[in-house]
Amino acid sequence: MPSRTTIAAGALVAVLLPAGCGGGIETAATLGEPTVSTQIEHGVWRAISEAPIGTRPYAVSGWSGSEALFWAGSNLERNFANTLGAAYDPASDSWRELPVPGWGHPGLSGTVFGGHFYAAAKGGVNRIDPSDGSAIQLPRVDGFIPATMVATDEAVWSLGPTDYSDHRPVRVGIARYDAEADMWVSGPIFEGAAEMGSLFHDLLFVEQPVLWTGSEILVWSHSGHGLAYDPAEELWQLLPSLIPPRGALSDSEVAAGDSGLVALAKINDGETVSFGVAAWDGESWDWHDIGVDFTDFEAVTIAAARDWLVAFSPDQPPYTIHVTTGDSMRHDGAPISGVQAPNVVWTGNQLVIWGGVPTRSDNNPNPPGGATWFAPGG
Repeated sequence: MPSRTTIAAGALVAVLLPAGCGGGIETAATLGEPTVSTQIEHGVWRAISEAPIGTRPYAVSGWSGSEALFWAGSNLERNFANTLGAAYDPASDSWRELPVPGWGHPGLSGTVFGGHFYAAAKGGVNRIDPSDGSAIQLPRVDGFIPATMVATDEAVWSLGPTDYSDHRPVRVGIARYDAEADMWVSGPIFEGAAEMGSLFHDLLFVEQPVLWTGSEILVWSHSGHGLAYDPAEELWQLLPSLIPPRGALSDSEVAAGDSGLVALAKINDGETVSFGVAAWDGESWDWHDIGVDFTDFEAVTIAAARDWLVAFSPDQPPYTIHVTTGDSMRHDGAPISGVQAPNVVWTGNQLVIWGGVPTRSDNNPNPPGGATWFAPGG
């Protein structure tokens, strides 16, 4: 099954329940009707210049402080590896090809920190300097195989299962890379019940959403639950379950924005399928219906920017969704449309969207490779 992509932008403080605590997690506000507002603008789209490398999904990407960096990537089936890299400067709308090592891996997981690429593949982690293309293999991580990478404000972290079985307790390891000492500093192992195996199965296949919320490293399950690690407290905590006020949760994506932890959810009430957006306020999920219809929700990529979500899917133009009201808009005139698994980078005032797999049709014969989106008020 192809990987799914969730992009987080901005920062938040997610209030979590202690491990094993179930109190209050089913509390939710009433699911309201879609809000129609003439006061909310839905941002500004701009096409960007053509990149010097071919488009692809699942590139290792991030913001260096002045450029959006993209390297490697794969195809939707993750059976092919790209090797090239490029940097985009939004200020000048210009690209430059990056000197990067001439290798990649279909199952590569990576992040950007301090202007460097960090990539995990085949049980090891490499740091790539995009200024000269040099690659350094970092020391091995003790106790688990690094399956995914995430950058916090202070460091690079690796996560992975210590083992996996449908019949054994789930054990997940986490470690921080200490660049000065050139060593991994292990955190506590999270151990969950065997029935939580579905939460972490995709972690083995680079399909599990893992993101930095501004205060916790969050591991999310599409089925609506997950856990987080607080680096300051060195503590794992269960996340509150995502339970809609009506119907049953069928699928979900999460992102971290200025409004807090935000979920885009597919809801099935037995007769109809609808979509909603939910924000965690520290005590309950605040739900809103949204005027959006996704025919293939598993192929949707979301990105957070301030108190907005932007949703991309392979069969239609992008949607913008105002998290606090549920107000949504389909952008038929957007310069990027009908793209699955695009790479999205938050610069601090705009989203840079590039790559992915474009859907070519009579209505969309050759969509551009990239665009930027400025959130209202940005």
